[in-house]
Order: sequence, then C-alpha cells, then structure tokens
Amino acid sequence: AMSHYKLTERELFDRVLLLYRQGMKLEPQSYPLAADFARTYYVVRPARPASGLAAWENAFKLATDDTQRDEARIHLARYAIHAGHLNLARIHLEPVTETGLEPVKLSLLRRIDDSGKARNAALTPAPAKR
Repeated sequence: AMSHYKLTERELFDRVLLLYRQGMKLEPQSYPLAADFARTYYVVRPARPASGLAAWENAFKLATDDTQRDEARIHLARYAIHAGHLNLARIHLEPVTETGLEPVKLSLLRRIDDSGKARNAALTPAPAKR
C-alpha cells in the first residue's frame, strides 16, 4: 500500500487510524472494533503511547463481559508498565481472572517485579568507601 499510494510509513499509519475511527463512528459500541483499533497502536511508528492508552481505556468502557474487560486490563497494565506506573499496572492486573490470560498476567507481574527491583537498585546508594 505504501508504494502503490506513495505514502510514508507515518502517512500509512495515519490513514489506517483514520479508517478505524470512521468504522468506530458507524459502530460506536463495538468492543471488537475498539480493541482492534487499540491493538493497532502497538505497531504504529513513531509510537503514540498516550493515544494507545486512550484507545484501550475506551475499549475497556465498551467491554460487555469479563473476558473482554480482562483483555483490556492486560493491555492497560502493559501501558502502565511502559510508563513506569508499576502500582497502577498491578491494580489493572489484580482483577484479571480469565484463565486463558493467566500466562500473560504472570509474565506482566514478573516484569513489574523486575522493574521494581531495578528501580530500587538504581536508588540504593553505593556503600561508602573506607
């Protein structure tokens, strides 16, 4: 599509996002469409974390069952980890109970623990030299 329409990568992503937005105007209550739109932000370059987070927050609001809510929570936790908000990430993950998402939840909890340990190590002063 980029070569055919002579678009840059950024222009291509902008067009894709525009088309998703138009689709969401036609089906504003569609969780599957909102989740697909939000997933798109994982591949958009340059990254647009604030827009991706907003898209997952919207998808969460549109979720109609626990499975959809848990999926959105997983992604909200990923964005929180990326932003360094480890406690917020834990809050998003705590209510996740969908068994199919358990491996992802555990992986994210490990990332939170590892990030917290790295942050604490960076903040711990080195022992004084004698």
